[in-house]
Amino acid sequence: MKFPISKPYRNFCIFETVAINGVGCTTLVLQDTLRESNIHPGLCEYWFVSPVPYTETEHLMTFMIAGWLGTAGILQAFINLDDLVPRRTRLAALYSFAACDIIWIILMAQYIHLFSPYHIVGSAYTIAQRFQYVKSPNSIFNVTK
Repeated sequence: MKFPISKPYRNFCIFETVAINGVGCTTLVLQDTLRESNIHPGLCEYWFVSPVPYTETEHLMTFMIAGWLGTAGILQAFINLDDLVPRRTRLAALYSFAACDIIWIILMAQYIHLFSPYHIVGSAYTIAQRFQYVKSPNSIFNVTK
């Protein structure tokens, strides 16, 4: 049985997979290269305020976050862009990502002095978009009459 998602939710999933997970993962992995090759200092630092992490531990943590983002993007794409995935699995993914959003909000509030304003605005926008689907979970599905 097919459970297609609505066009607005599909667009959100594509946006999040590419712009948030894909770009986020890439900018974290390549942040040193981006910083060194950018003629406008700070423009490529989407995640953190300067200085971007320099210690081995800080680099490890950014790579761990990059891995998490990459995994989240793959899950987002496979779960939400395949019409054969069951409805219950899609709802579980929606609520799981929303739970991650809550944790992320807490972390950003606790460590706001470390986050770039670009990252805070981007996160707030994405979380607000997901929240509309959490409030009305049936809106993620394509309902045909």
